[in-house]
Amino acid sequence: ELELRPQGELTVTVVKANGLKNMEMIGSSDPYVLVHVRPLFKVKTKVIDNNLNPVWNETFKLIVEDKETQAVFFE
Repeated sequence: ELELRPQGELTVTVVKANGLKNMEMIGSSDPYVLVHVRPLFKVKTKVIDNNLNPVWNETFKLIVEDKETQAVFFE
């Protein structure tokens, strides 16, 4: 993989989600969010137990190495 020099910093705030689908057979889902601009450098919110309307209010700083081709991904 080609090494690139950082071109900037992206600040991302994960605020909340509403009406998530329950993915558990018993109980309620424990949602979290993964954020990345490169698959090898992911950041993760805290896990909110048993909540389909979680509120995180978490801010992350991600290094952008190629502002022309990189995008931010939420999982």
